[in-house]
Amino acid sequence: TSYLDIKERLNSAKLLRELAAEGKSVVVIEHDLAVLDYLSDSIHLLYGKKSAYGIVSNTKSVKNGINEFLDGYVKSENVRFRRKELKFEVKPSADYKNKKIKTEYPSLKKSFGSFELEVEGGNLRAAEVLGIMGPNAIGKTTFVKILAGVEKPDKGEIDFNFKVSFKPQYLVPEKGIRVGEFIDQQDIDKALFKSEVDRRLSITEFENHLLEELSGGELQKIAVSMALCRNDSDLVLLDEPTAFVDIEDRLKMADAIRSVIDSKDKIAMVVDHDILFQDYVSDRLIIFSGNPSVSGRAGQAVSMHEGMNTFLKDMKISFRRDPQTGRPRANKLDSQLDQDQKKRGEYFYSV
Repeated sequence: TSYLDIKERLNSAKLLRELAAEGKSVVVIEHDLAVLDYLSDSIHLLYGKKSAYGIVSNTKSVKNGINEFLDGYVKSENVRFRRKELKFEVKPSADYKNKKIKTEYPSLKKSFGSFELEVEGGNLRAAEVLGIMGPNAIGKTTFVKILAGVEKPDKGEIDFNFKVSFKPQYLVPEKGIRVGEFIDQQDIDKALFKSEVDRRLSITEFENHLLEELSGGELQKIAVSMALCRNDSDLVLLDEPTAFVDIEDRLKMADAIRSVIDSKDKIAMVVDHDILFQDYVSDRLIIFSGNPSVSGRAGQAVSMHEGMNTFLKDMKISFRRDPQTGRPRANKLDSQLDQDQKKRGEYFYSV
């Protein structure tokens, strides 16, 4: 599902379930836990040591298997493969108001051929992660490129009095250069990289590998790490950082983003389609709506409660929380839970 938006992800899941209903066996490798949960009848966990060995667990029910994965403990085999359990927390709506406003950006307009983007002005707060969500082809990447200075708006002007660090959506690795050499060439805070990022994402494990030989997920982790640790940058823009990154590293990446942003009073803006990742990392959300490839509109950043409910209502999808881990779980369309939540206007994020 890399690069697909949440609606496209769940539509893909429905198509695969239709294949299964026809009597076919379908095997899926997927890094989006919400989609894996929505799609699967049963799952296997794979754990072990990267590039050394892997172990496949017995077959498990979807709920128990995913919860065991997040817990880091395979119950039936009595194996602990991670020290720390992964939990999701509901963020109170007013929490972000305690963070100091660091800067503002104006209302913006940008046109590309027949496509028009309109962005409502807003503020950015210190030590805050802003999630950016919306369908594909709605202007999210254009917005972050404008903030990064890569694109010029037709109306409005970006004039930040600090440095901006930008990780683009698509990555093209340099040829013939090793990871260690590449990192040495970057203008980054090496102490921050070592203590907050490499400790979690283990980048130096493949420092002797050539960049062009890395997997998509490994390349993504390096690009995110460099953006987070760029010297003197106060605003970090990350466009689809979880593409091709595995489940565990997505949550470790979220931890690294939170740690850097909180410890250095930076601001991060994260474009991503993974509901679990956004729920885990974000303080507020900017929701994009409109007609894909025709027009897009972004409102001001709002609380997680308001943002998630607005986004999912537009998608006509509802989520519930797992009582054990707090993780988001997609409701089956028109199920009793789906109908009850939609009737109450609570499409996912309970206060």
